[in-house]
Parts: sequence; structure tokens; C-alpha cells
Amino acid sequence: EEFQPPGPAFLRCVVSDGFHMVACCVILANIATMLIQSQFDRPRIWFWCLNQAFTLFYFAETMMQVLLLQRGFFCGAVSVVWWNWLDLIILISSVADLWVRPLLIAFGVVKQQRQVGAGSLNFLRVLRLVRRVLNLGRLIRIVRM
Repeated sequence: EEFQPPGPAFLRCVVSDGFHMVACCVILANIATMLIQSQFDRPRIWFWCLNQAFTLFYFAETMMQVLLLQRGFFCGAVSVVWWNWLDLIILISSVADLWVRPLLIAFGVVKQQRQVGAGSLNFLRVLRLVRRVLNLGRLIRIVRM
């Protein structure tokens, strides 16, 4: 008997193999963008737009997973939910960096500073890719059986 998530059936696509492949492609594109971006001294507007799009994708993906899996997103087998917690930490870091910090700077709550911790966030995004690759590896083993 296959596990049926408690959330709405229309969100089951978010745990499908096809969605995992799409997410892998988005993560790879995000990593490639970060590598290319690191070659420029000054920020470019299209990097900003791409980073917004990647963060929006991650936000939508995480919210759909939370709605689908409900408590199962946060609680369960450590080998499964720790990846969810990692995704959530990456998402919160991205939202804070791309959406909250600029608002706080615009309203004068904080002063603009050189970005610190971007390397850590990049490392976490690579871990996110590792998770997807492991899921695809499991899929390939299942298909071969």
C-alpha cells in the first residue's frame, strides 16, 4: 500500500518524480547562476530577477509540501524530515536576505552592509541538490526492479 499524504490530492504532484526532476533543474540553474554571478564585481539586475524567481519557486514548493504533508513535513523519520527542515532553513535564509532585509533597509530599520553568509547559503543550496539527486537515484533503482 502506497503512502497517501493527508493534504489535498491536487498537491500530490509536488512529491512526484517529475516534480523532483524539475526541482533538480531549478536547483542546478540556481547554482549555475550563483557561479556566474560570482564573476561580476557589481550586481546585475538580471541576477536579482533570477534570484527572486528561484526564491519564489522554493517558497511555492515548500508551501505546497507543507500543505500536502502537514505534520509529516516536520515530524517523522529523521532520515526524511531533516531534509525538509534543511529546505525550510534555506528558504527562511533566502526570504530574509532577498525580501525582508531590503525592506528593513528601505525603512531605515537597519543600515545596508556588505552581504555576509552568502557562502553558507550557497553550500546549503548544494545540499538541497544532493537531496534531489539521492531521490532520483532511488527512483532509478525502483524503475530497474
